[in-house]
Amino acid sequence: MARVLVPLANGCEELEAVTIIDLLRRAGIEVVVAGLADGPVTASRGVVLLPDCSLDAVIDDDFDMIALPGGIGTLCEISLALNLMVISPAPPKPFILIGTSWEKVFRQFFTVNHEMINDLDQARVQFARDPLEAVTYLQKSLS
Repeated sequence: MARVLVPLANGCEELEAVTIIDLLRRAGIEVVVAGLADGPVTASRGVVLLPDCSLDAVIDDDFDMIALPGGIGTLCEISLALNLMVISPAPPKPFILIGTSWEKVFRQFFTVNHEMINDLDQARVQFARDPLEAVTYLQKSLS
């Protein structure tokens, strides 16, 4: 069974977090929701979310995917995660960005920086219009 980590921090986008968690679990995928610290997380609109555990508790665990709910720091997180995938000796994992805005941002970034980011590394990134399409990509890549 696929295993997905969804890290949550105070200020995360609650709709994106809950939608990702809900759709993945409905698809029969094991989802581990981890807060940056123990205890509840207060999302951007004041909704309180209760993670399964802290990120420290699962930091050394293996996951098939990490899903990052949107928020102000997501662009940086995506860039760091992609960089780690590129330099890691581990086999590539699915890297799916949800939302048409991410596709626009990264297609432009890849176009401008084509000489620094080769086609293989660009191909690691997939784009989904919504979480349901992302779940479909994930299921196909893990089967």
